[in-house]
Amino acid sequence: MTDQSPTLVQFMDRVWNAGDVSAVDAFVADSYAIHSDPAAPWDGQTLSRDGFKQRLVASRAPFPD
Repeated sequence: MTDQSPTLVQFMDRVWNAGDVSAVDAFVADSYAIHSDPAAPWDGQTLSRDGFKQRLVASRAPFPD
């Protein structure tokens, strides 16, 4: 295993892999800037925590499991 922060591993596991929207509050700031996600509609935007949750749901929708 590579040297990864336990927090990053938990974030990836709970939020992206499991789609646990309720876990977002523990990991994501009130707002954040997306500096590079060129294939996504939110590229270059600043999102709120709620915006991140919407992004999570939209990103996972085609691949729910």
